[in-house]
Amino acid sequence: ISCYEGPFDIIDVTLPDEECQEIGTRPVSDEERMAAATVEAMLGAEQEINLCRNAHTAYGQAFQRCCSFAWLSAIGGGGLQCLFVGLPFGSCEDYLAAYKTRRPALFWQPEAHESVLQSCTDDGCNEPWSASCQEVVSDWPIPEGTSGDATTDLLSSSSSSSTGDVLLAVGGVILSV
Repeated sequence: ISCYEGPFDIIDVTLPDEECQEIGTRPVSDEERMAAATVEAMLGAEQEINLCRNAHTAYGQAFQRCCSFAWLSAIGGGGLQCLFVGLPFGSCEDYLAAYKTRRPALFWQPEAHESVLQSCTDDGCNEPWSASCQEVVSDWPIPEGTSGDATTDLLSSSSSSSTGDVLLAVGGVILSV
């Protein structure tokens, strides 16, 4: 199975093209296709994101389980932090306990409220969209003049619209009302 792993900054990936077996992707929205500058971009079905999509460890061990985790972060003034990993053996709960012991500075002490969001064995099952961790996902490479977050960029660019449309984000889908 392949699993999402990242975000890049949390798993210390600096050269995604070399360090990821594949770079994770997200679907391109209809709004992004319509705003694309080239025909090739309009036809593109996916945008690379700041997560790897790997099927085995750097040492060749095949993943048996995918996991996603969330906790209150001690970095950058706090807030929600998410982590996505693939495991060649063991449980997501044991991995999270070991990770917290190995990197305690990442967790808001004493109560980080860390939890396993997903523990699954299907291909790509720890995708960030079903884990409520969309805010840690950004486009890769980050397009110039944007935050890298397609939803944020669409809302900010549409907020200056003179049509009077109101945009509403529901479950990751942007609706014009």
